[in-house]
Amino acid sequence: MTTAKTSSTSKTATSATKSVEDTIAATKAQMDDAVRAGQETAVKTFEQAVATSKEQFEKAGAQFFEGFNEVADFQKANVDAVMAASTAWAKGFETMGRAWFGFTQSTLEQTVSTAKAMMTAKTLKEVVDLQSDYTRTTFDGFLAETTKMSDMTMKVANEAIQPLGDRMNAAVEKMSKPVAA
Repeated sequence: MTTAKTSSTSKTATSATKSVEDTIAATKAQMDDAVRAGQETAVKTFEQAVATSKEQFEKAGAQFFEGFNEVADFQKANVDAVMAASTAWAKGFETMGRAWFGFTQSTLEQTVSTAKAMMTAKTLKEVVDLQSDYTRTTFDGFLAETTKMSDMTMKVANEAIQPLGDRMNAAVEKMSKPVAA
């Protein structure tokens, strides 16, 4: 009977060992499946995070460069306005210089003509009359020329300031608009 009992105990022990081994194998398989599922979930989550980050970075980059291009275009328009104002200023003063030179030349010619006439005058009254006419004509011409120069100066100033004023208005308009989020 001892042999039968040993054999029965041995079968029970083998059966229990097999049952424990099966439980361990099943638990190990479940653990491996859980680890694998966790790794897959972690990889998917990481890939989604990377994709979302990449997408956000691309959007931010596009907005940054769009904003940069806007600023660059705005600054180019400002430089263009300064150049237009400078050109208007230079052309205006060139025109004014030519007008002043013309006035000075005509005044000089009138002075020479009057001086010649005074040298050929036969009486003191003729000299005084020539001098009076010359003074009146020169003074009237000077007043007319200064009025003309004043008008030209205002015109040049307005033409030169116009592009700068337009850019100032554009800047105020741009700053008044709400920033897009």
